[in-house]
Amino acid sequence: MKDYTGALADYTQVVKLKPDIAQGYFSRGVIHHKLRDYTSALSDYNQAVAKDEKFWSAITNIGHIKYEKGDVQGAFSQWQQSVKINSNAAEPQMAMAVALYTQGKQQLGLNMAQAALRLDKSWADVAFLKENLWGDV
Repeated sequence: MKDYTGALADYTQVVKLKPDIAQGYFSRGVIHHKLRDYTSALSDYNQAVAKDEKFWSAITNIGHIKYEKGDVQGAFSQWQQSVKINSNAAEPQMAMAVALYTQGKQQLGLNMAQAALRLDKSWADVAFLKENLWGDV
């Protein structure tokens, strides 16, 4: 419904009621991320990872924010960590592929992108990428 203000209030309530649940912080972080409030998003994603160190989606999204802020190496490190946790996660693999490609390592990037797309073809759709917090793709 894209009622981000309402969603933010709802997830803030979730965090108040269930402060030990990583998913509440992650979900609120996604809303902050969609609103481009990267500081709040990072705080929530980090809280999610503090509650569940294997929360690879939060780790991946931290990588996206680092990448958006120009910290390519920091982003790459986050995505590698995500893949170590879940080797079947296509998103961090596709993110690494894009980063490699834009750094001039086109063949390596293309190979990695193909491997990611074998896991999940959704990551080939630009609209899907934007919906999943990939910035201005």
